[in-house]
Amino acid sequence: MRTWKPLAILTVTTILSISCSREVFTQSLRTRIEQKQASDLERLQYYNDIPIVITYSSTSKDNSIQAGKVEFVDGIYRYFVEIPKMTPCVARRYNDEVLKVYFEEGENTYLLFEENNRTGESQRRDTKGRYQLAIAREKDGVFVRFEGKKWRVVEGEDAILLIDKSLRFEDDTQRRKLKGVRVE
Repeated sequence: MRTWKPLAILTVTTILSISCSREVFTQSLRTRIEQKQASDLERLQYYNDIPIVITYSSTSKDNSIQAGKVEFVDGIYRYFVEIPKMTPCVARRYNDEVLKVYFEEGENTYLLFEENNRTGESQRRDTKGRYQLAIAREKDGVFVRFEGKKWRVVEGEDAILLIDKSLRFEDDTQRRKLKGVRVE
């Protein structure tokens, strides 16, 4: 008698998760969209798959930094910006393999996401062909450009872009259904 309640809950959960599911944004998907119309890239809703946390340190207060949490420790100002998982964002073309991804309004408030075409040891995660946060790996850490400055990545260096499955580009193919031929 009680088995119908868990089954009903499972069914509703499955339907909701399918309707709200996301798809990984890849280079092949970008190519299909741009072949149709390049401006379509800017009309898609993007999301980051994992949280991203970046920090910037300065010995003087920097008024050009617009947002985030600020700590003053041992004479150093530390600015923190957190981008939660699945934050909606928009993208603009930077070049053929890189997108500027904006998580808030502003001229320089973007992070670069690049097509991951690396192989072997230089590849981060299993993300070949996907758009991943563009990082610079240096001796003292992993860095990105944000608000025109070099920020250290604290969390999320493997972040990739997702889009709503419902917003996915569909080919404008037309089909016709043949009725068949009967013997007379």
